[in-house]
Amino acid sequence: MSQITFTPSSNSSLSSSTPSHVDLLVLGAGWLSQFLLPLLVSRNISYSATTRTGESHYPDLPSSSPLLKFAYDPKASVDEVASLFSSLPRAKTVLVTFPIVEPGANKVLVEGYLAAGKAKEQEVEETLWIRLGSTGIWSADALQSSAQIFDRHSPVPPSNARGVNEIEFLELDLPKTTTTVLNLAGLWGGERMAKNWVSKVAPNKETLKNKGSLHMIHGHDISLSLVSLHLSPHLLPPLASHPSSSSARRFILTDTRLYDWWDLASSWGQDGQAQWVRELMREQGVVSLPRSKEELGRVLDSREFWELFGSNEKGEGFRRLE
Repeated sequence: MSQITFTPSSNSSLSSSTPSHVDLLVLGAGWLSQFLLPLLVSRNISYSATTRTGESHYPDLPSSSPLLKFAYDPKASVDEVASLFSSLPRAKTVLVTFPIVEPGANKVLVEGYLAAGKAKEQEVEETLWIRLGSTGIWSADALQSSAQIFDRHSPVPPSNARGVNEIEFLELDLPKTTTTVLNLAGLWGGERMAKNWVSKVAPNKETLKNKGSLHMIHGHDISLSLVSLHLSPHLLPPLASHPSSSSARRFILTDTRLYDWWDLASSWGQDGQAQWVRELMREQGVVSLPRSKEELGRVLDSREFWELFGSNEKGEGFRRLE
């Protein structure tokens, strides 16, 4: 294990308005922040959140905790990353929302965090690192006619740089560090409304013909899952629970539903898309919608996360796609 050293510069310290410690540190307060940050406030979970500029496109974010600047460069050295972290608080949980594909960048990011804490002479506490990924790392084989079901243990194609980098993140061996990855299905909520996508995704009948399944997750449901992870990291499976340590703490997040693009186009389609669906149903011998999973092809199984952590303490269902 490499030795982590960092000497802080004179201008790399917390401002008087920034707490020295929070429950959750959010690196990258983008689209998800409009759901996550208000939820944290309602649960009395202290947080600090960052963007590259220290500003946000979402004006209604809670004002109790101003955004901080964190302009991460995946090619930076440990000392350079430590300098960035020196102006941020320590946290029980660190959430990384931005993608990382550069080999070795995960280790530098976490070592930079550890080095900044050591330079402040702060005691290193156990930290849960959560990285948000995409279910797009698993693609169905177009030549296979049956349903292709992917779960959190499904192998990551070696050609997928993001998925391979997530394995590197999951296999980090650093002090007081636990890592987990949440691979998210399609995101919706706020300005991202599924009914507005149909005409763009399938602008003609031929394109619609080749559209199969769709999996989604609302920003509020993602936020609930993050709170559950933060509050109950002890529920994470031990690394020895699966032959591949990289899949032991990787989870898929969907709303557990399997959507059919034809079904959505028949309801929300514009410019003749509903008519295309009827014609395709006749041509393909499809009696009703949604089509079966065998016809849709790619199926994502996200049951394990919800079985471990639950959706929320009130037992409410997931947000319905709209």
